[in-house]
Amino acid sequence: MVPDAPLPAVGVLVAGEAAPPGSLAHGCSTSFGRELPRWTVVPYTLQIGTDPLCRLIEPAYERFLPDTLIDAQHFPNDWPELVSVIDAGCPPLARLPAELPDYLAAVLRELLAAEVLAAFLPSDDATPARYLTKTVDYVRVDPTWVTLCGRAVQRPAPTDPAAG
Repeated sequence: MVPDAPLPAVGVLVAGEAAPPGSLAHGCSTSFGRELPRWTVVPYTLQIGTDPLCRLIEPAYERFLPDTLIDAQHFPNDWPELVSVIDAGCPPLARLPAELPDYLAAVLRELLAAEVLAAFLPSDDATPARYLTKTVDYVRVDPTWVTLCGRAVQRPAPTDPAAG
């Protein structure tokens, strides 16, 4: 479930500095995964509380889990992190930050990154921002916080010839 308006991430850093609200957007069709060679690439970090994150991504997680469990039975080497989930009896998402943080980090990075970004950042399609997310490279989960780190592209100023 993506809310009508994104919830504020607790902490947003771009290029190592606190980013003003709305200055980092999820790129949608504009940038995510697309090469923009003349645009400057900068690191970003989002820190999000686990409670709102779990509440918002639970529907997407619930959709992916049954098929993934079936795949794990047939191809156990493709998703080794699922062994811990199966052994734990497939606990609900809300318990994963405390009980299986490494598994949740892998799920957020590999399968649900787009949902997380859409839930906590404005869409660039709706509100042009200075920075656009390009990747989610690293996720760390602890019982109260989820930290996502990745690369963003810095939109050139409108008068910059690289803007095109």
